[in-house]
This record gives sequence, structure tokens and C-alpha cells, in this order.
Amino acid sequence: ALAYVPVTGVTVTGGAAVAVGATLQLGATIAPAGAAGYRVVWSSADPTKVTVSDTGLVKRLAAGAVTITAKSVDDPTKSGTGSIT
Repeated sequence: ALAYVPVTGVTVTGGAAVAVGATLQLGATIAPAGAAGYRVVWSSADPTKVTVSDTGLVKRLAAGAVTITAKSVDDPTKSGTGSIT
């Protein structure tokens, strides 16, 4: 059996400026490599300005900086954020 490797951190990659109406694919890197919880749940601090899909695809609806969070499914205390400006 494979040893259980706990998640120690989540890093969001790809945060950048996005024009209204445009989309951008974000990524989530789980540490360490090979950790059990490779799945994350995405959320937007302000969905009226920027939405984010289950796969990390963001869409700009209105102007303003918004923080996007990727939270580990395996260990919800571990999360990372990216900024959409």
C-alpha cells in the first residue's frame, strides 16, 4: 500500500491582470509532490467581479482586484491565494 502523504501547502499559480469579459486559467500546486490531497476547491472573494470554476478558470465580470482561493479538499486548513487585478 502507498504511504499516506499529508498536504503541507497549496500554491496558486497564474494570477494576473484580466480584462472585463476575459478568462484566465489558474493552477494549484500541492506540496509536497505526491501528497494525498491533490484536489482543491476554488472560491472567489467577490463573485460579482470575478467568478472561478471548479477547474480554476476565472472570468472577469467587473473591474476591481479580487482574491481567488484554492483550498485543499484533503486538508481544508491548507489553502493558497492568487490575485486577479
